[in-house]
Amino acid sequence: MSKRSRALRYYRSYKPQGPIKKSIRFVVKLIVTVFLLHLLITTFFFRTYQIKSVQQQGKQPVYAGRVLTTPLLYGPRVDIVDYRLPAVQTPKRGDVVVVEIGDPPELPWYALTLNSIARFFTFHTFVPFEENEFSNVSRYQVMRVIGMPGDEIRMSAYRIKIKTSTSSHFIDEQEVIQSDYTLAIPSLTNAEDPSGSNSLAGAHPAMQLSGSEYLLAPDDRSRFALSKYWQPTSLYDIVSKALLLYWPQFAFL
Repeated sequence: MSKRSRALRYYRSYKPQGPIKKSIRFVVKLIVTVFLLHLLITTFFFRTYQIKSVQQQGKQPVYAGRVLTTPLLYGPRVDIVDYRLPAVQTPKRGDVVVVEIGDPPELPWYALTLNSIARFFTFHTFVPFEENEFSNVSRYQVMRVIGMPGDEIRMSAYRIKIKTSTSSHFIDEQEVIQSDYTLAIPSLTNAEDPSGSNSLAGAHPAMQLSGSEYLLAPDDRSRFALSKYWQPTSLYDIVSKALLLYWPQFAFL
């Protein structure tokens, strides 16, 4: 093949790109790179959650809004391959955490992918496919670690009493945690049942936590007294440590 033929072949195979096509390729690469970086950061380091109200009468719970959390401490979960990395530390008593109270959404992979993309571009304000198990409760909720593995716990007047392995009697939760957090406790319209079975009076009988169970409770106890909420939680369901609430108000947790 002559030099002229090789030059013509090279010229025909080379298609110079105009400025518009170059700009489009640059924007596409930038979006893909930022999205992958976003997935990396939200999976391992920082993640935000939109926590909906659990109240049906318009009253907001203590931590309703958008919450910034870190999954790094308790072991990031890689949902695509259903794997959880080892935890840096276990939850401590009094920690404010995000817990998964509903089952994972039974959605096809493309729906989960589109939801991730929609969250990224709308700052977690919109998803095309609904993932919540309940219509009025978020799949994720912000709660406080009250009971630790091995504790014996009960509830009286919406306050949790704790008997640790080193104590001989029940002690009020805030005395054990040694933190003066604010509790939202409804008015007791019914006399408390001495047997501890009257959930409407904010009471539950004593329960023993095993060596791998925690008791989590919201600071708003309006509905926590219901029996379906009075149950232990495993470490797997605790997905992140809450750092701060940044909307509609700003507060460190």
